[in-house]
This record gives sequence, C-alpha cells and structure tokens, in this order.
Amino acid sequence: MRSNSDHYPEITIQSNGKTQVRYNIEETTRTEMDGKTRTVYNYDYVEIEGEVTKEKIIEAIFIAEKLTEPVLESIIIPETIIDTRAEEIRIEVLATEAIVEVKSLKKAGISLEEYRISMTVNIEPIETSKEELFEKRESK
Repeated sequence: MRSNSDHYPEITIQSNGKTQVRYNIEETTRTEMDGKTRTVYNYDYVEIEGEVTKEKIIEAIFIAEKLTEPVLESIIIPETIIDTRAEEIRIEVLATEAIVEVKSLKKAGISLEEYRISMTVNIEPIETSKEELFEKRESK
C-alpha cells in the first residue's frame, strides 16, 4: 500500500495489531494551495500479522507489488501489543534485511515462486542466478 508522512517514517511500527513495514521511502516537495512548499515522504508499506520473520516480509512485499487494486482487509483486534524496544529493533533489522534481499532478488530477475523454491532447497537466492537455481533443483 502507498502512504505519506510529513516526517521521515520509521521503518516499522505497530498498527491495528500488525507490524507495518515501510519501504521505497522517497522525499518529495508538495506545493500547498497557498503556494507554500513543504517536504513530505512517500512510501510503500506492508502489514505482517503475528511473528515477524524475514521470509514473511519478503513474501508480503512481493505480493503487495503485484496487486493493482487496494485489498480490503478485516480489522483484527490485537491480543497483545509488542512494546519492548528490543523487539522493535529485531523487527527493524529483519525488515531492512528483507528489503535489501527483495531488491537483490528483483535485480537478479528471481520471482516469488523461485524464491520459495530456493528456500525449500536451502539455496541463497542473492548469490544464485535463475539458471543455477533450477539446475541445482533438477539435479536433486
């Protein structure tokens, strides 16, 4: 999903019992009706339910970028809200790693399906081309 903020957005926040991971953050200038300009930050985000893992973030980003229309999601009331800084840092690190990995996967031309296959055969997708990935899978 796409959003914006008047301040540089945090990479992760808790929202409606889910963890929101923000990426593709871009600074831009907006001109108001009175002619004044202000800096805003546009970004994409995905929401992760439950425990946050790098794999969940990667899958959510892949899926979000394939959607062409907004998806109405049911509202979930959180059972517990994570409020420790250690957990927030763990999630921010996972989110940063996942965002970097998604960019690497896209640059290498690896799809979500190919990523999932690579995870089942324990191949690091960042260091493996599509051709090598399928050669190794077919040889097993």
